[in-house]
Amino acid sequence: LSPGRESLLHEIVGRYTQMPVVVVEEGTTVLSDHVYVMPQNVVLTIEKGVLRLRQSNVLSRERKPIDIFFSALAEDQGEYAVGVILSGGDSDGTLGAKAIKERGGLTVAQAPDGYGPRNPDMPKSAISSGLIDIAAPAEDIGAKLEGFARSFDLLNGVPEDGRQETADLGRLRDEIYGILKGQSGHDFSGYKTKTFLRRVKRRMQIAQLGS
Repeated sequence: LSPGRESLLHEIVGRYTQMPVVVVEEGTTVLSDHVYVMPQNVVLTIEKGVLRLRQSNVLSRERKPIDIFFSALAEDQGEYAVGVILSGGDSDGTLGAKAIKERGGLTVAQAPDGYGPRNPDMPKSAISSGLIDIAAPAEDIGAKLEGFARSFDLLNGVPEDGRQETADLGRLRDEIYGILKGQSGHDFSGYKTKTFLRRVKRRMQIAQLGS
């Protein structure tokens, strides 16, 4: 969008959702069931769940607002971070996806399905990088994200350090440790139980395996 043109993105998005659509202001606290739209000519980051804005250099050709935000999101939210790359030009988002991946978050990109993406450069770049966990048509992404969120709920009763775990859980965990060590040579037994099981669950989702 040209810097001189007014963005109507918040109005357009608002036609397709019942959730409040908010144009971000400095210091906006992120709430569930809200949609946040970045204003024009700014750089958006996040810190402790609060959205931060600073003026961007509108003359710069190297603006990568999605990379910048994804990187900040990865640092702020760690394994809870999710980056979704939809239709768009250039390769913006690919480096940000790398940051999310390195922090244990989930990366998703829109895959072609005959109807979209209209501008495939951004998702194509991300998918080609090998950094994307899930590549799916736009209409399927919502269900994938729901499954990802549900995986955290399923592990709410699991203690971080493995104490007071059930005998079955301990046995299955140790079996998975053994399989992974045999396949990769890496010993995962030093990981916190909850973190380890969450990542196993995520890999199962990505591989579309039943629980």
